[in-house]
Amino acid sequence: MTAPNSEENPVPVRQAAQLLRDYLGRLGNIWVEGQVAELRRRRRLAYLTLRDTDAEFSIPVVVGLDRLDGSGVDTGNRVVVDLKLEYWSNSGQLQWRARQLQPLGEGALMRQLAALKKTLAAEGLFAEDRKRPLPFVPRRVGLICGRRAAAHDDVVTNAQRRWPTMEFALREVAVQGVNCVPEVIAALSELEAIPDVDVIVITRGGGSFEDLLGFSNESLLRAVSGSATPVVSAIGHEEDNPLLDLVADVRASTPTAAGKLIVPDAQSEKSKLEEVKRRLARTFLAQLKSQQTTLAHAKDRLDRVSPEQLLSGRRLDIAETLRRVQRFTVNQLVTEQTQFRVLRQRPVLARPEEMLRPRLEELGTHQISLRRATAVGLADRHRDLIASSARLAALSPQGTLDRGYAVVRRQDGSLITDAADVTAAEPFTVRVRDGSFAAKVAETPQIDFKEE
Repeated sequence: MTAPNSEENPVPVRQAAQLLRDYLGRLGNIWVEGQVAELRRRRRLAYLTLRDTDAEFSIPVVVGLDRLDGSGVDTGNRVVVDLKLEYWSNSGQLQWRARQLQPLGEGALMRQLAALKKTLAAEGLFAEDRKRPLPFVPRRVGLICGRRAAAHDDVVTNAQRRWPTMEFALREVAVQGVNCVPEVIAALSELEAIPDVDVIVITRGGGSFEDLLGFSNESLLRAVSGSATPVVSAIGHEEDNPLLDLVADVRASTPTAAGKLIVPDAQSEKSKLEEVKRRLARTFLAQLKSQQTTLAHAKDRLDRVSPEQLLSGRRLDIAETLRRVQRFTVNQLVTEQTQFRVLRQRPVLARPEEMLRPRLEELGTHQISLRRATAVGLADRHRDLIASSARLAALSPQGTLDRGYAVVRRQDGSLITDAADVTAAEPFTVRVRDGSFAAKVAETPQIDFKEE
């Protein structure tokens, strides 16, 4: 690819083409996995389009009829191809040529699905807590199914048999082959955009393992997981288990089962409603009868304790009490008047001063006696006080001090009673008759005790 050239010395077209062909001829082969989206046979060659199963990518491939016819590969098959990139120098075209071609075996597909299932489970796409319940009665059901498919009739017929007024928004798509995944994803997006579609059913009848592979496609599974509308998976029969069953909010074993799952049975609900109405009516009548009985009892109690009845009884009680009070008051007044008249007839009440004269004389005598006794008592108490004062003076420490004695105390207030208890230079306090003064021991005294 680096032949000598310049603006003044360019290479011819044939040499440039030859250089590119030689360069590409040195590249190795590459094994590619994909799905056969289109296949056309010519005299000795077959032209096919190899499509990526998870994205919108495809490449044209040329293969000899002898290799194709011996491989058993047909449109829609997932294949493994040994490709070599070639350049046709005469026409300036690039093409992929298949040297080997074989269908992808079911075992390999199973391993791929197992790996994808593990990855999506780890991401939480199968978790039960992210699944949403279906509405009790959806306003409208979105239905994604095959063109003129029996699955359509199974879902619609069974749903409308249970709920006759149920409406469907239908999207017919390819349910197998290379167009299955993109068409189902597009239909899902369209139905999500319809405001009154409350649930979306993705359905198809049974088929081979390879026929149902589209419903285990990662792109489709992620689209369903991200759907804002609850999705029901009704693919194949009970034994068919595409990964869509695990991602969808609800899995129906068959299209017929899906029709029964998405709507309630109107007749059954009507019967339940009638039974509820009957129970409500019985309950209401029982409650009404009970309330009427309670009201009657309350009225009887109210009549017995009504304010008018209570006031009438109280008025009678008050009138009777007033009569008794009046009778008692009159009787008491008569009795008091009688007693007053009797008292006024006594001589002492005629001249009350005669009662006081003897008492006044007796009071004067007692006053004289009290004065005399008080004077005598005070004289005796004065003499006792003088005698006690003399005895107290004789026993008082002050008396001792008056006679020339002194009291000696240490600084802490304790008495010094023995000369042997003092030490040299020890301060002390001396109390005499008229006061006290401080002193200090000049030297320890030498005391010689002699008996007299």
